[in-house]
Amino acid sequence: MQGEFAFPVIIEVALLLIFGLLGANLNILVELFVPTTVLLLCFIMGLQNAIVTKI
Repeated sequence: MQGEFAFPVIIEVALLLIFGLLGANLNILVELFVPTTVLLLCFIMGLQNAIVTKI
C-alpha cells in the first residue's frame, strides 16, 4: 500500500472482480452484459498497459 502504483493496481483488481461477476452472468442479459464486459476489458487492458509502461 506504500508503493506509488498501489492505488492503480487496486483499481485494476476491483475492475477484474467486476469483470468476473459480469462474465458469470453473460447468459442472463446478453444485450446488456456483453457490451459492458467488452468495454470493461478494454479499459482494464489499457490501464494495465499504462501501469506497466510507467513502471
